[in-house]
Amino acid sequence: MILSKLTIACTCIGLMLLCSCSTSNVYDASLTLPGKSLGSRQMQVQATGGFLPQTRPAEAQQALSVGASGTVRFAPASWLTLQGRYWLADAAYDEGLATGFSTSANIRLDGREDGWRFALVPTFGWTVGGSKNNYAIEGHGASLILASWLPSYEAFKPYAGIGPAFGWNDLENNKNGWGGIVNLGTHYMITEEFSVLAELTTIAQVSRYDGIAHLLFSPIIGVSYVF
Repeated sequence: MILSKLTIACTCIGLMLLCSCSTSNVYDASLTLPGKSLGSRQMQVQATGGFLPQTRPAEAQQALSVGASGTVRFAPASWLTLQGRYWLADAAYDEGLATGFSTSANIRLDGREDGWRFALVPTFGWTVGGSKNNYAIEGHGASLILASWLPSYEAFKPYAGIGPAFGWNDLENNKNGWGGIVNLGTHYMITEEFSVLAELTTIAQVSRYDGIAHLLFSPIIGVSYVF
């Protein structure tokens, strides 16, 4: 009897997850480097809003979704900053809200405090289906960005990044894709701790499952505070 109930329960859960797949997932590929690298034991909180890309624009009938994200960073050492991010966005027509979260590391490649400064930013993220699909984790993604703080101009603190990305839902059934990311952004420092920021992320993504490529432009604006 117990075995029979467990079998029925597992079958129901499996069917629920199978039926809960969203048409497309929304992800956040923005870099949003701090205005300057964080010092040891410093923290940063950040909130942004803008347009986030879809993994399958044709299926979602929209290439970008209106969304927002929140990011928290902590630097255990001056050469290393750890990051967590959560985002939410309009999913696709009747699928409710899509969400996702990611973790990153910002690894300094030099010790300079001005001019060109470089960092390596590995990221791993998960996309979550729309609220009408039981919020099941549906996608995984990873990227490796070579980032740089550029020379400052008065209160402007520009930065850039470039690197590859890979995402998948089901590797065995070819539900995966790859692409490249280019980030261009700047902070405008209101005070030493508080800034507003803007970034344009360009994504060239190829879906192996759909056999199609897209070039997407994801603009965001936000605010940042370091303490």
